[in-house]
Amino acid sequence: VETDVAFPADRQENWYNTLAIAVDDSSDGEMDEVSSMTMSHSTSGDNRLMLVSVATDPHGETVASITYNGVNLSFVGAEEDPNAHSRVEIWSLVAPDTGSNDVVVNMTGTGYHGAVVGVMTFTGVDQTTPLDNFSSAFGSSSTASTTVTSTTGDIVFGVVHTH
Repeated sequence: VETDVAFPADRQENWYNTLAIAVDDSSDGEMDEVSSMTMSHSTSGDNRLMLVSVATDPHGETVASITYNGVNLSFVGAEEDPNAHSRVEIWSLVAPDTGSNDVVVNMTGTGYHGAVVGVMTFTGVDQTTPLDNFSSAFGSSSTASTTVTSTTGDIVFGVVHTH
């Protein structure tokens, strides 16, 4: 299972100047058959965007919600291959609070068999429309791929899960 979302080039700027999108920080963690997981993540800088990916062997479970410092993230998209026990979800938060705060991932239940959570914050992102296209695919291959519509200068955030 692979998913992608594009940051459009024309949205990587604000009214003052052209902003270069940069990775601010990243964190990761694992959980298995628990209803929630809490992990610390730090962010700083201007024009921030947080993306959280959750890759799991779902067995009927999905992510119920994700918060950062108590603020709900928005669901971006998901892809699931039920025959391969593989699901990937992407969630986002525009302008997450700065500092070191908790990311809390809540699952719909405890029936899943392992999950990997990745958190990444970016700076220099358009705060009005930070994301453009979501694309996903699943299949059996030694080379994961999907096609996402993007233009020169866009940044593509990709997640791959295999079981």
